[in-house]
Formats: sequence, structure tokens, C-alpha cells
Amino acid sequence: MRKVILLYFILMTLSCKPKSREAVNPSTAKIPEKKEVLEDSARFEEWLRKNHEEDLKKLTDTNRVVFRLNWSRSFDPEIILRVQNFPIYTKITDSLYHVEQYAISKVYLDEINDYSSSALPYLYEQRNTKISLKDLERLKSLANQLKIWEENSDRKEVIDGSNWELEIYMNGKYHRVSSNTVNPAIKSIGQEMMRLAKLKISQEEIY
Repeated sequence: MRKVILLYFILMTLSCKPKSREAVNPSTAKIPEKKEVLEDSARFEEWLRKNHEEDLKKLTDTNRVVFRLNWSRSFDPEIILRVQNFPIYTKITDSLYHVEQYAISKVYLDEINDYSSSALPYLYEQRNTKISLKDLERLKSLANQLKIWEENSDRKEVIDGSNWELEIYMNGKYHRVSSNTVNPAIKSIGQEMMRLAKLKISQEEIY
């Protein structure tokens, strides 16, 4: 009887022993998210440098409002649009006493830029258009109405077409979203930015 009881306890002990875990090789562990984030960050920093553009993620002034659209197209020049305000401060008190609003359009100059050189900044034909505070407030309302803060990027692998990359900074909050399937919310805001910038472009070129 004692032998039976002893055998029972041995079997119970063996069955309760934790299973060994399979070894994971860190070199083969898949971490695509981190790699993609780093690649996108490097690409974006290079884009800012080459296009003489401000890094909106680094803004801390909650009085600033900036909408920026990077619109790259397969068959037409790249266009960068910015709608923003420019608070001007006194040097003594750092208090806000004047603000101006502008819509800025930059159209890539194909005939001047050299695609083979990655070291040189791109050259653009730039136009600054002064707009009213009412115009800027209307654009802000449109963004909120379309719930642009809730939109996520939906870029797909396509050969031709265009990519709409929209950035917004306002109330100390930054959001960046892109689409090459012409997301309706991004397109609506982008077209309003074109209107404010008085960008002369045919309907066929909006794709």
C-alpha cells in the first residue's frame, strides 16, 4: 500500500512540473512597428530639411495654429500648403500684441530641381496670401467637424496616384495623418487650404 501511495505522489509531482519554455532568439524576434517608426521618422526629418519646413512636433506655443499639407503627385509637381498664424511678441514682456494669418503655397519646380541629387534642398515657387482670422477659424471648425483628430493613416501600396499628408497643430496638440486613397476628410481640408492660398489648379490635377 505504501508503495502505491509513493508512486502516486511521484506521478503527481512529475505532472505538476512546469513545462520548459522555448528559447527565443532576439535576433529573429519580429518588431516591425519599431523599425517602421524609426524609418518614417528619418524620412520625415530629411523631408523637413530638404523642403525648408518647420518641425511642427516641436512647437510649444499654444497660440500657434498651423495646417500643413504635403501633396506629392505622380504626374504633377509636388505642392506644400501651409495655413497658419504668426503671433508677434514684444521683447520686453513676451506678451502677444499682434497676430497675422497667412496661407502659403509652395509648388515644386521640376525644371530647376535635380532629382538625382539628394544633398541639395528643393526649390519652390512660393506665394504668401494674407487671410483673415475668420478664414482661419473656418478651417479649424472644418477640421473639428470632420473629426480629423480621429483619422488614421490609410496609405496603400500603389504605383501611380498621389499622397496627401496632413499635419495640424493647434491648442498645443499635434496630429499627422496621410492617405493615398484620397481620404474624404483630408481632401476636404486640403481643398479648403487650396482655396485660401488662391492656388490656381485644374480639377483634373486634384487626385
